[in-house]
Amino acid sequence: MEDIRSHKIGNLNEKQLEAVTKSVLSKDLALIQGPPGTGKTTVIAEIIWQEIRKNPECRILLTSQTNLAVDNALERLQGQAGIRPVRIGKPDKLEPEGRRFSLPVMDSWAQDSKNGDDNATKIWIDRIVKKISNDPKYASATNSWKRELETQDKHSRTEFSRLYKSNVNLVAATCSICGSRDFMESYSDMFGGNERTDMFFDVVIMDEASKATPLEMAVPLVLGKKIIVIGDHKQLPPMMDENTIDGALEKIGKKDIAEKLQKAESQFKRLFEAAAKVRKTIVATLDTQYRMHEQIMNTIKQFYQEELASTGGLKCGITETMDIPDLTNKGSRWHGITLNPIIQPSTHAVWIDVHTPETYLSPGYKNEGELKAIDLVLRALQQADGFNTFQDAQQKPEDREIGIITFYSAQSREIKKKYKGKSYRMDVVDRFQGMERNIIIVSTVRSNPKNNIGFAKEIERINVAFSRARRLLIVVGNKRQFESNSNYAASIANMETVSFEQLKDAVR
Repeated sequence: MEDIRSHKIGNLNEKQLEAVTKSVLSKDLALIQGPPGTGKTTVIAEIIWQEIRKNPECRILLTSQTNLAVDNALERLQGQAGIRPVRIGKPDKLEPEGRRFSLPVMDSWAQDSKNGDDNATKIWIDRIVKKISNDPKYASATNSWKRELETQDKHSRTEFSRLYKSNVNLVAATCSICGSRDFMESYSDMFGGNERTDMFFDVVIMDEASKATPLEMAVPLVLGKKIIVIGDHKQLPPMMDENTIDGALEKIGKKDIAEKLQKAESQFKRLFEAAAKVRKTIVATLDTQYRMHEQIMNTIKQFYQEELASTGGLKCGITETMDIPDLTNKGSRWHGITLNPIIQPSTHAVWIDVHTPETYLSPGYKNEGELKAIDLVLRALQQADGFNTFQDAQQKPEDREIGIITFYSAQSREIKKKYKGKSYRMDVVDRFQGMERNIIIVSTVRSNPKNNIGFAKEIERINVAFSRARRLLIVVGNKRQFESNSNYAASIANMETVSFEQLKDAVR
């Protein structure tokens, strides 16, 4: 561990360092559980760096079920010496952080410099120019080379592109792409050999593994001599759309099957729990989150008491900075929004108590009262003191977006229809996993005399919904019904409660 500690590129806490060390020292398998906001991407970037430092000739495959997770990891690795990534996938499907490493993007720029300059080859050339400029001692010998590099004519672009591709040591792609013809051909072009029989990686790193089906996991993992699997079995397993479940079961009348489908476990959970019993040297759980204000974290920390009992449970890594009233401070989770009695700058988790009944749509559920409450919350935010200042201070478009999450797609459709064209991020919770926003509104939907909340009771769904917010979490729902469920009781106890009547009175 000390060797890794002395050569680390990131600012790692002890649990992150433990996870990196176990992964690098393992000969065949390592499993890392990463609760929300605990820096899984930081750990992945460190593992890649340490594996390449240990063996400069190694080949690493970075994969996940989603493009977003893959591209986020690549962003952390940009500029690290010795790491030369290539991103495989259709460029128009990739985030900017991943697109710059796409082979078609690099090839297009090599042929014509007008085809965009945000690509790995140009970044590499610019880095060399910067290093030359920073070393005046040999200026007389390097000035002509520097001028040629700055010109970046077609010969230089083509040659550097060829050299970059011939020295790739990190390939990044989604699970589904790993089994494609494009992936095999790209591998053969970069590494040579017979693409069908010689394709292998020294290390395969799979992120967001808890969301992947066994088949999705198998495609990339069979390509590795060593596999490192990262996920969180306390978040959502492979997605099962409630409309598909309800629709099918309505026809056959099998509620017992519904329960089984809704409780489908991820392959990561089986692997992690089995390994934790027999090979503790290959498993690690991260314990410090840096995403959300401590008040928001307290709504989900109970889900990790068992795994983190020895270290005191899930911790907040930004307690010293989270209340600093400076919107530009990276560690601050202050929002400065005030609208009495709903929100104060010191308020970060709120439950809006709404008692309107649900409507069954065969299949799915919606709740008209909650739709009205969401509309009032959005109007309240726009009228609140400090909201415009907060929004203006955000640099990225996604940081200005308000996220609206719900447990049922019927409700999600109503929300999307109502706010079409607005700058909100709206979806069911299953599709929100892996994302985060400064402000999140959650619609729970279920409200009925039998206190039945369906699959909304699952801790994985609660955990993901409540942990997407960085600065302000607002949950809309029937408090009495949901706090009667033990999975919600601790969460609601850590929230301020505002009645629907108070909300209406506050909005002009």
